[in-house]
Amino acid sequence: MDASGPIAQSAQQLAPFVDAVLSATKAKQVDLVGHSQGGMMPRYYLGFLGGAPKVHQLIGIAPSNHGTQGVIVPGPDGLPALTSASPTACPACADQTAGSAFLQKLNSIGDTVKGPSYTVISTTHDEVVTPYQSQALSGSRRR
Repeated sequence: MDASGPIAQSAQQLAPFVDAVLSATKAKQVDLVGHSQGGMMPRYYLGFLGGAPKVHQLIGIAPSNHGTQGVIVPGPDGLPALTSASPTACPACADQTAGSAFLQKLNSIGDTVKGPSYTVISTTHDEVVTPYQSQALSGSRRR
């Protein structure tokens, strides 16, 4: 599946990859680094798929933690462009829209879960995840 599928399905693909890395390296935990959707999608793995004990740190670079005001879809040149699209054309784009059902579920358990440490790297000049403050995490709430 490419990165345009539903984000929950991408998180399900992350689970066996993390398990394979842990098995191959004999490490107890991994550090995850992701950009945009890749900085937010692992939070679903941590909070809903049992990944928190396996992750030491999640670093998000310009993550869409609380969504964006626009919908992100690939332009004709393959580069991201802000436009509107149907959820069937790009489910991940729809999932990253501020207020989406996916983001409501993701953030319903709090921005962080017990265990991993979190780092968000963002800029006030971001033109994709807008407003840029939506990238920030606001602490934890235990389930």
